[in-house]
Amino acid sequence: MKKAGFRKWLACLAAVVMAIAMLPVGALAQDDAGVTVYINGSSGNDANDGLTSSKPVQTINKAMELAGEGGTIIVVGTVYIREDASIENVTVKRGENLTSAMFYVYSPSEVTVQNAVIDGSSEKTLNNGGYIFSLYSGTVLNIGEGADIGNNGVLALNISSATLNMSGGRLHDNLMIQGTLILAPQFALTTAN
Repeated sequence: MKKAGFRKWLACLAAVVMAIAMLPVGALAQDDAGVTVYINGSSGNDANDGLTSSKPVQTINKAMELAGEGGTIIVVGTVYIREDASIENVTVKRGENLTSAMFYVYSPSEVTVQNAVIDGSSEKTLNNGGYIFSLYSGTVLNIGEGADIGNNGVLALNISSATLNMSGGRLHDNLMIQGTLILAPQFALTTAN
């Protein structure tokens, strides 16, 4: 009896192993689509999980960590960037009620955007300061390959005594005021050939 019970158990185990082996590659892997994370630079807290607009995180670095590759970050309150940050392999969208700037970048920060979509959600009525990025003295914004920054109801970038390096990507579908896409009284621009 004992041998028969062991054989049945072994046969069941072999059937389970064969069934798993026949699954498509990646069927047991974790979902690579990332998650949606909410961020608010004023009322957020990096101890939050960021999974709802009522419990947003505060910093872009925490939002990037939680969103993961392929994730979405919803900006529900202006984000203040005061340290180096990289926005990569995610989609960033303006939150439903956000009419001010999405990101204020302060010195000595350097922000890099590549392989990411930043959608200003132009269907929203924005005030005059509803830029995607507002850069201040001594800051650097690097726009690299695969960066897609656009669809904003006002100017995309407000640059004051800062540096914009554009080696790829695109700025598009932003409101132009008197032919201006970027408001930049004092800034340095470098582009790749």
